[in-house]
Amino acid sequence: MFRKIVLGIVITLALAVAGGWMFLRTQGDVILQKFSHLVEKNTGKPLHMETLPEISLFPGLSLTLGPSSWGEQEDAVSVSFSRASIRLSASALLAGRMELTGLEADDLQILCRFPSARPPAASSPAGQSASPAAAEDSPVQDAAGRSLEERVNSLLALAPDAAILNRASIVLTWEDGRSCAFSDIALKLTNARPNATLGLEASGHVSFRQKPNDVLRRAGLSLESNLACKNGAFTAIVHKALIHPEEHMGFTQDAALSGGMSWTPESGVLELNRLETSMPGLTLSASGTLSAPDMARLLATAPHDLPEHVLLKGTGGIQASCKGSPRLLLQALGRNPFPDETALSALNASAVLSLKSGHLVLEKLEGSLDGTSFSGSLDAGIEPPMLRGRLNLGELVPTRYAAEPGTEENSASIPRVTERRTENGATVLVVQPWPALDLTLTVERLVWRNLLLNNIQARISGDQGTYSVNPLTFTAWNSHAKSSVDVVLPSISSLVSGGGSLKDTDVRLQLSAEDMDLRQVMETLPRFKALRPDQISGKGRVNARLGFNAADAAGTLKGQGSISASPLHLRLTDLASVTRDLKGLITLLGGRTQGMEKIERLTSSGTDFEKVLVTFSSDKGVISVTDARCVSPELELSGKGTINLPKRTLDLAGSLRVAGAASLPVSVRGTLDKPSYHLDMGKKLKNIDLSLQPGGRLEREISRGLGKLFK
Repeated sequence: MFRKIVLGIVITLALAVAGGWMFLRTQGDVILQKFSHLVEKNTGKPLHMETLPEISLFPGLSLTLGPSSWGEQEDAVSVSFSRASIRLSASALLAGRMELTGLEADDLQILCRFPSARPPAASSPAGQSASPAAAEDSPVQDAAGRSLEERVNSLLALAPDAAILNRASIVLTWEDGRSCAFSDIALKLTNARPNATLGLEASGHVSFRQKPNDVLRRAGLSLESNLACKNGAFTAIVHKALIHPEEHMGFTQDAALSGGMSWTPESGVLELNRLETSMPGLTLSASGTLSAPDMARLLATAPHDLPEHVLLKGTGGIQASCKGSPRLLLQALGRNPFPDETALSALNASAVLSLKSGHLVLEKLEGSLDGTSFSGSLDAGIEPPMLRGRLNLGELVPTRYAAEPGTEENSASIPRVTERRTENGATVLVVQPWPALDLTLTVERLVWRNLLLNNIQARISGDQGTYSVNPLTFTAWNSHAKSSVDVVLPSISSLVSGGGSLKDTDVRLQLSAEDMDLRQVMETLPRFKALRPDQISGKGRVNARLGFNAADAAGTLKGQGSISASPLHLRLTDLASVTRDLKGLITLLGGRTQGMEKIERLTSSGTDFEKVLVTFSSDKGVISVTDARCVSPELELSGKGTINLPKRTLDLAGSLRVAGAASLPVSVRGTLDKPSYHLDMGKKLKNIDLSLQPGGRLEREISRGLGKLFK
């Protein structure tokens, strides 16, 4: 019996071998012919094989290819490999079809060449409207009218059910010198069939240059995911997506992604299911559903770079939260972070967003950035551009986010605010207007260098680049101040053409404040030697209407105003040199010291003035002091003149009247940083009320003495 069983097995194997041999003899050429036709039909070019492939029946029908290539070196895409083993479906082959059930390839190399980014088409005139792209331009449908799902499933029907790549590489190059290379790729695909969930496992290395001739950055990659295309939707469940920095990446922590998402092209619905990312120093999580029918069309309009302006319509809502340091992410992206090490170093925020008929509504926002708390709700429209709502901030320190020295101009410029549209078959750039604003803003505390503002309440409104901040109230210098600000931004067309920047902004300011602490006011002003904060105290009032251009505030300042104080305690130490010179005059005048004592008190302990008033006007940065007067029972200072802000000089002249003594003509001239005081005694000797007889000996002695003392 055992012999019969063994004999049966041997006969069966012999028949199988004989049948396989006969199959290869009769069908081998047919298999090769069908395989070559399959490649050329689906790729447009034939596969060049250096050696004839081998056909095997065990353990299954398979095709083994030696070194082969597809495409030429000058083509946009070329492929080569050293070995490939392809498993075929014998039943499908007998039915006249070619189906691949498995693929394993070694040393697969894919080279893609791209031209440099094309410059955008010429802009149409500002405000000109263009018709949106036609529905047939949408990538959701091809020329045959098939849906994207149908095309993907068609490709999956041609692809092997399982694929393994060993030591694969993909190289992307641009004409301008940029490059991106994926090397040492190990990839495994399973269950790659229509209407099934595909398994994906991949690992490898990436090296790239962000800019031509830039440093070569390197990182390791790892991915484990499940992908599916069925029921009209594309879904992805990412178990692990990891970027491990290796060289010149600007960060040392791994960047990871996990979670689920799905996209339905026909309806434009994007659904996020606990999508979590861990970037350098920053974590982000999001869940929700967004329906945006134009999403696919917009992405398709810019194959080389995303549109500058995104037209987004639809509905949906997303909950998101993030925590960490955005500064590290900027470094990883090759951007220069702010010089202040505390800038963008700590972010903790959560938000609830919804999209309603083209309006992006930030229903709830709360968190903190670098110690500045924020909360509020915002409603943003994209066409037409609009922002309204409320925003509450804690302590704000704008200087913390100042740009690196030498990059101010770049930071003040903005990218094009445009949208790609199709008009008569041509792609044009349509200049968009500045957004309409209706925003209520509150800031608990603002620190700008030496200036401290508390309890800021503001309403920002306007459109087309003309905005007003009115009312604007705040507390500063122990005073409750009121103000209004009008801002006119440069036109979008000038920014698009590169002929302007945000610095070319016109500002009009109206300010009124009462009972200001004058010492605190002096502490917020630029320091100069003429008057220090410890030399002045009292209560003051200011009323002013000013205008200037932000690009040259000193050279364009215009307007008028007044400054008053009551009382004012003033100590002018820089008059000490005048006091020393006056001693010689007092000796010549018979030893009168009453006025001298009062002047010395002004330069030492100070003097209380009952009333101070300064009125001024300005044009092109030249301030004309029309009247300046300080009055007390013992002393009176008065004068007028000009202060030239562009040249940083001043020329003021007036008198110092001492009760019971004399009225001394004084002047202040020179630079703002180092002014000089003068007694114009040589020219105005007869203004001194001492009843001198003309031509007398005493007058001649005084004239000779003054010629030596005051030059």
